[in-house]
Amino acid sequence: MLGTASASGNIHIYCDGAARGNPGPAALGVVAFAHGRTVKLSEFKDNPQCSLFYCAEFLGHATNNEAEYQAIIRALEECRKRNIHLPVLCSDSELVIRQLQGKYRVREPRLKKFFEHVKALLAELSATVKHIPREKNTIADFLANSALDQKHHGRK
Repeated sequence: MLGTASASGNIHIYCDGAARGNPGPAALGVVAFAHGRTVKLSEFKDNPQCSLFYCAEFLGHATNNEAEYQAIIRALEECRKRNIHLPVLCSDSELVIRQLQGKYRVREPRLKKFFEHVKALLAELSATVKHIPREKNTIADFLANSALDQKHHGRK
């Protein structure tokens, strides 16, 4: 986890969860940028400090949707810690974003606890959620898969 600033408004946080096997080994990736900045994956790899903060964490055994929710929770908890309000959380998970927007119901009992936690954090931080195409979420995807790869290679 890195970060150099705390701020409010106009902060976009990209979140991704990944599970291999669904359920299976899972991880999350989160990266935040200020002022609506767009950063290419290659630029981020060369200079991760171009972000406000980022994280890549192995979660253990989970489904992909559980990992997606945990990525959003991790992002919002980091915002709370850094006193960041009004962030825009961007995810390529249509299911999770539509559930948070009230367009889809949460039917899976295991997701309900994550849903309730996220809704409370969203309200506390006046945060919004936005669905984005997968190709606009490459850095968070890279971070989640890096955490999975690191854990996998660590077991060898």
